[in-house]
Amino acid sequence: MKSDYQERKKTIDPGNRVMMYVHGGAYFFGSVDEHRYQIQRHARKLKARAIAPRYRLAPQFPFPCGLQDCLATYLYLLSQQEPSTIVLAGDSAGAGMIVSLLVILRDRGIPLPAGAVLISPWVDLTHSFPSVTDDCPLDYIPPSGFHHKPSMAWPPPSEEELDELKKQAMQQKKDLVSEKGPAGLSSDAPTMKDVQDTTTRLRLMIDGENVEIKEQIQVRLQHGVSILLAY
Repeated sequence: MKSDYQERKKTIDPGNRVMMYVHGGAYFFGSVDEHRYQIQRHARKLKARAIAPRYRLAPQFPFPCGLQDCLATYLYLLSQQEPSTIVLAGDSAGAGMIVSLLVILRDRGIPLPAGAVLISPWVDLTHSFPSVTDDCPLDYIPPSGFHHKPSMAWPPPSEEELDELKKQAMQQKKDLVSEKGPAGLSSDAPTMKDVQDTTTRLRLMIDGENVEIKEQIQVRLQHGVSILLAY
């Protein structure tokens, strides 16, 4: 912003502080352009210039391509200025990338930056930590974690559950007939044939194959990334 530039001129600040920002996107989407506004905002708060690598994304460029790009960017910064003037930052998968980068720098004895800003970091790629399914008092994730079910109708009932539901429906039908007689039932009430007919199941085309959802359909959410799992 022009006002920030004018302020630096007044204080004779050369602007040596640099924020290296790694954007999020689950390592397979997202871009610097998509994150440009927030990068600018963060840089102004830190009173720093910004550099944001356009690291390579999966699946065209699998791991560790993106990490190598971020490491190369940091090594370039070290050739230009002192590590004490560098701040690493990132969001979501980008923040996870920062953690990986810090581990490499530590293990290789490369000078570490002044600090790091991790915004909602994705550091559990296997979804194996207890917090994935267990609710925490200060966690915004629903009680069922990443395995959130959008309604009580999901997952679809199994074959055994469907058979039991049919038996219950048929018994309720018989009870109503015994209590009120056939004339006491509304015209749109389900008939025995409706209950006994084979249930129509949800079918999806997955990779050109018509898949019937028999037991469960699940959507896993990770910072807006949806993965459909059918069983």
